[in-house]
Amino acid sequence: MTLIESEMKIQSYKDIRLEELDRKIDTITNGLSRPYFNKILKKLSKSNLENAVIICDYIIAEQIEINIQNSTKVK
Repeated sequence: MTLIESEMKIQSYKDIRLEELDRKIDTITNGLSRPYFNKILKKLSKSNLENAVIICDYIIAEQIEINIQNSTKVK
């Protein structure tokens, strides 16, 4: 495998992770009246993918743990 092929594989993997993360962000922020949260998480995902993944996973875990309803989210 050449260096270019390796770089293309890595970029493809990052693109797939970014798409998955965008779906998570859309799910987390669904129902919020302010687009700020969606926008800031997507901006973070482009600058630091790993931190954005950690934050989103944490928010999802909290939503599951305490069963946060859309009506009680920040609006």
